[in-house]
This record gives sequence, C-alpha cells and structure tokens, in this order.
Amino acid sequence: MNPTPNTPPPLLKKKPLAALLGVSGRTIDTWVAQRIIPYLATSPRMHLFDVEAVRSALHARFGVDARPVSGSALRCATNEPPQSAFMPR
Repeated sequence: MNPTPNTPPPLLKKKPLAALLGVSGRTIDTWVAQRIIPYLATSPRMHLFDVEAVRSALHARFGVDARPVSGSALRCATNEPPQSAFMPR
C-alpha cells in the first residue's frame, strides 16, 4: 500500500511528528513521559508514533484537533526534499 502524496506515513519518528503537529520535540517528549500520546518503543531511545492514534489521543485529552497539515510540514514528516524556487541550469 503506497500512501498518497498528501497522506503522512503510518509511523513517524519524534521530529517529523513534531513538525506535523506544529509543536517542539520537547513537547512530544513531555507527552510521552506523561503517557498522553500512544507510542511504540523500538528501543529505550527511539519511539515511533501512529499519526492518527496521536491525533485521536490529543483530541480526547484536550478536546481540540491538531492543526491541519501544511505542505512544508508534510514534506518534513515524510523526509521529502523541499522544492527549491531555484532550478539548476
């Protein structure tokens, strides 16, 4: 199953998730420590996050939806290179 261009991958690391939600990496760390958001611990120092499960948890906890995904946050979350305004000659 290939995700569509505007769909984030099913599991993200901390930094792409933070960019997708518009928060800092430290906020993600705090939410993990307080068990506010669900995560998969692949090792003691690495966690993976299901985007939809995180959004649902944030909605249930805070009663608001995460901010909508912008194109730049989505590219950061999927590790796609940014599109440059300058074209090589």
